[in-house]
Amino acid sequence: VVEAARDEHLLLLEAEARLLPFTHPEIGGLLAEKWNLPPMVAEAIQFHHAPQASPSHGLETAVVHVADIFSRAAGLGTGGDARVPALLPAAWDLVGLCLEDIEPLMGDMVAAFTDIRPFTLAAAQTP
Repeated sequence: VVEAARDEHLLLLEAEARLLPFTHPEIGGLLAEKWNLPPMVAEAIQFHHAPQASPSHGLETAVVHVADIFSRAAGLGTGGDARVPALLPAAWDLVGLCLEDIEPLMGDMVAAFTDIRPFTLAAAQTP
């Protein structure tokens, strides 16, 4: 899937949908339910690429969608592809942000990630 996304310049989600009978949001939502995470968390995971389809927690799912796009745009993570998914206008509107909010939010996000980075690296190195 990662190779197809890279070679064909697809989003990972697009490559998953084409090559697998499931996508990472579907699996994530199922795992969240299996692990007895709150329904709001499971729904936000399952619908983070399509927050408009979230049946009960649209605002929270839209927040996760926007955060996902911002973190990808800032280079703080990768979905296994080299692209940043489109920010859905309906999610942007629902969250209630304006253009002037982007720069300070991105700065805060990068600073927070920098603060926790040593912990994420240590966790990745622990067998």
